[in-house]
Amino acid sequence: MNCQTAQECLLRRLDEALPSALARELEDHLRTCSACREEQRLLTESWDLLDDYPAPAPSADFTAQVLAKARSVAAKPAPARRFLVLRRLIRLAACVAILGLGIWSWQRWPGRGTPDEALIRDLDLYENLDLLENLDLLAELDLVSDWAKE
Repeated sequence: MNCQTAQECLLRRLDEALPSALARELEDHLRTCSACREEQRLLTESWDLLDDYPAPAPSADFTAQVLAKARSVAAKPAPARRFLVLRRLIRLAACVAILGLGIWSWQRWPGRGTPDEALIRDLDLYENLDLLENLDLLAELDLVSDWAKE
């Protein structure tokens, strides 16, 4: 037995609530440990001093008050299980709705579209890129021809 366990057992020994096997181990420990013996001496002196004070007497209606309180606690109806389950289901549905709304609004946030949307939007431009380049070339030639006329 170590000192910590012995000191925990000392109070139980004073209350006479220590099993006999544990009491024997405590006695063996107290024979070898002076610190625990001193702790036992101090606890015993303190315990003996408590005997000098009279125990307070309970009021005349103490028992009636305790029983009335116990009856009032026992008389309170427990919430019906059905309502508890219903309340939990409502909370779960609210959480799912909030989560769904969050995901939906996140996807609709400006700039959060799929990268393919921009490609699809400009698909005609990409397909006709060679025509656009030729158009730019023709426009430059028109400028050259206009310059030549002057």
